[in-house]
Amino acid sequence: MTTPPSPDQEVAAAIGRIIAGSPDPYGDYSVLRAKDPRLRLPDGTCVMTRREDVVSVLRDPRFGHLYHERQRALWGAGELERSRLLQSRLRWFLFMDPPDHGRLRGLVQQVFTKRAFFERAGRIQVLVDEHLDRALGLGDFDVVADFARPLTVDTIGDLLGVPQKDRTRFTDWGIMFEALPGAEAFDHAERLIVEYEDYFSELLQRKRAVPGEDLLSQLIAAECEGDRLDEDELLATAFSLFGAGFDTTRNLIGNATKALLEHPEQVALLREDPSRVRYAVEEALRFDAPVQFTTRAALEDVEVGGETFRRGEAFYLCLGAANRDPAAYADPDVFDILRERPQPATFGGGIHHCVGAAMGRLETQLALASLFERAPRLRVSDEPQWSSGAVFRGLRTLPVAS
Repeated sequence: MTTPPSPDQEVAAAIGRIIAGSPDPYGDYSVLRAKDPRLRLPDGTCVMTRREDVVSVLRDPRFGHLYHERQRALWGAGELERSRLLQSRLRWFLFMDPPDHGRLRGLVQQVFTKRAFFERAGRIQVLVDEHLDRALGLGDFDVVADFARPLTVDTIGDLLGVPQKDRTRFTDWGIMFEALPGAEAFDHAERLIVEYEDYFSELLQRKRAVPGEDLLSQLIAAECEGDRLDEDELLATAFSLFGAGFDTTRNLIGNATKALLEHPEQVALLREDPSRVRYAVEEALRFDAPVQFTTRAALEDVEVGGETFRRGEAFYLCLGAANRDPAAYADPDVFDILRERPQPATFGGGIHHCVGAAMGRLETQLALASLFERAPRLRVSDEPQWSSGAVFRGLRTLPVAS
């Protein structure tokens, strides 16, 4: 394969801002989509920004992850074997390809069902009320630090059966889902994964001895044709579920709250009919997705829209750009909870569709409905601050007055 030419200056500048974690990357996505919606980076990776392309690849079984191969090429076999963090990620079923992916996902889906989460809606509502009581009691508070973060920690802790006293560790463990720039951050995450796995190994032993009604106990018991999750698979699965339930949902609650507060006419629509909260969450997933990029690789030589991609070629699928593609959404930069829309690409598609999507949606719906019902005069009181990073998009702070 010949090396593609370097991007032009405007495209290069847009890519630089995106990689740096721009607080508003959507204009830069538009530049990439207009200039070259299938942009080839100097290393050969293809960046896709059109919804049609992104959704097509997500749903096509000829694309997967080739995660082991790509990580071995990136880190080298020696480092890959030495690192407990990298080894843990290799066992996440969301990074696996068939047939391993199907086996593990089949076991996990027995437990992680939409019905299971809706049956727990009452308990999640109790947690929403408890954390909202504390936040509103402060008068001025931070939606992220005082509401979204503690709520998501307690919700995923409840679901996994983690004792209340141990949940303070979750915020520290969250760094393991970040991009880990630099050796110091990686070394810190390496220490945290040891702490995490040691803790959850002990917790799994307790759940085996005395099972509960939590999802971790149910994962231990899950069986399909005599097959069960082994210890390493349980640890990796709990880790990935923890990340989805904590980081992604916290960001979704914060991003959705900010979007609503900046559009009071949309808040009025929500208060006029509280059942519209599900539309508000879908529009927030489209308008300001908590996950902006995902990756895929061609599992075989494949043609997409007249262009041939060879086995092993890698892709960055820009979910944030796909969700604002004017070819798919009228006035895509307008936040409109009543818009008619195709489903946002945020939770992926095909066999790798996010297994925790139902949980994230439900928790965010309950959080937003209660927040805007109980705080009718809620407003932003200071400039929100974004976390850095190109892949995960979320607020570090969202100060409000109630």
